Amino acid sequence: MQKLIKPKCLIVDDDRTFLVYLKILIERNGFEVKHTSSVTDALDKLKKDKFNLVISDIEMPSEDGFELLARIKSDTKLNDLPFIFITNSTDPEYVKRAFDLGVNGFIKKPFLKQKIGKLHALLNNLEGSDSWTELNKY
Repeated sequence: MQKLIKPKCLIVDDDRTFLVYLKILIERNGFEVKHTSSVTDALDKLKKDKFNLVISDIEMPSEDGFELLARIKSDTKLNDLPFIFITNSTDPEYVKRAFDLGVNGFIKKPFLKQKIGKLHALLNNLEGSDSWTELNKY
């Protein structure tokens, strides 16, 4: 019997309660999930292991999600990695800055767990698809 390989997701968020909640939701939708609360640790994990998706909060102490996204997109080994921000901000400057840096989409906090269920399908259809716009609808 062939072992099913799950897509791997890295979650980066400094809110421990939310991190655990999101981890459970994403695991229930077929992902293997790793998590961290710091940009530095996230970058270490990304360099040591292969991931299919990064989901990050924007506002975190020390380095923020924008810094993480910029560093991922500037790394030739990581720059194709799909990246989604989860945020409670509605600041249009955040949205513009994130898309300028190369984010694939946003999920607005609080969010419906149905949006998490779409992640697996979206990962399977990344090439040449505009499916990420589904996540961008606040």
